Amino acid sequence: MPASYNDDLILRASEVGHYMFCRRAWWLAQVLGYSPDDQVALRAGTQFHERLGRSVSAAQRWQKISYALMGLGLAMGILLILGSCGM
Repeated sequence: MPASYNDDLILRASEVGHYMFCRRAWWLAQVLGYSPDDQVALRAGTQFHERLGRSVSAAQRWQKISYALMGLGLAMGILLILGSCGM
């Protein structure tokens, strides 16, 4: 006998993507049943999130670069100290 299932318990891939993009929007749509009436505001919000994502990615890249440069500076400082001590 096949197991029965409830359609309410099925989680679709598009819902996972929606949740990962914006948990609050997913909750409003899936739990409270709200739908975005203002498409202009929806597009503006989507563009804002895309810009924010790019800014965060850029900040993370610059942080990695700064760590690499600090490591390089530390290594050069150690070499200078060792070189001046005659080692």
